[in-house]
Amino acid sequence: MRKRLLTRPGMTALATVALVALCGFPADGRRDPSVIVDGTVIDSIPRVTGGRSPLAQSAMVGAQPAVPRAGMPEARSGPFSRPFALTFFLGVSIDDVPFSETVLQPWNGTWGSDTLVGLAGSYEVARFWRWFTLEPELGIAGRFGSTDSVELWGALYLRFDGFPWREHLYTTVAVSTGLNWISHLPEAEAGPPSQPEPNTSNVLHYFAPEITFALPQYRQYELVLRYHHRSGVFGAINGVEDGSNVISLGLRYRLPVR
Repeated sequence: MRKRLLTRPGMTALATVALVALCGFPADGRRDPSVIVDGTVIDSIPRVTGGRSPLAQSAMVGAQPAVPRAGMPEARSGPFSRPFALTFFLGVSIDDVPFSETVLQPWNGTWGSDTLVGLAGSYEVARFWRWFTLEPELGIAGRFGSTDSVELWGALYLRFDGFPWREHLYTTVAVSTGLNWISHLPEAEAGPPSQPEPNTSNVLHYFAPEITFALPQYRQYELVLRYHHRSGVFGAINGVEDGSNVISLGLRYRLPVR
């Protein structure tokens, strides 16, 4: 008589082990002594994460989305998500021309009677219509030159960052409204000693439009071109008709905190 290679209990146990391996195990990674076949505890195969067999797990490896590793630069085509930012400014004053001419023809003014050095902190509080943000900002600066003074401001910025070329050069534009206080008035506001301005104010409206640029893979570092304008809003603030202007270049860093 030919001998069987496996007894009936052995074949049953082997089939059970194969079935369990194919169907998968619970996801906590421990061995389960609860599988018993013909009085024998099957405890030789650990559970597989996710409730799938090793074969199913290996088949799904290629389907998993790529996860950025720590330290890799951020590069996304959608809105950016670093709300805190610090900005360092260095600028020069432009005198003897009104606001509109300073924007359109800045070379017609007198440059450099004052130098501005400043630091500002901002936070993105809201994003809407996908590409628009609201960002309150607090800033401090010093003016050096013909005016030695301290300058403080608080403003709310409306920013747009949805330009179609953002994947090649990340670009934003923003405008502000707020208040600016200065300890000593620049000559552009106070007037020359021989002909002082009749209406002045240390607190004026702060209108400071800006444009920023960044490499798409390093969007946390922005080059900032900002136009600082202290304005009386056409006489609405203490009768001040105009104000003072500074064009500045800055570097903004968006912090990786929320």
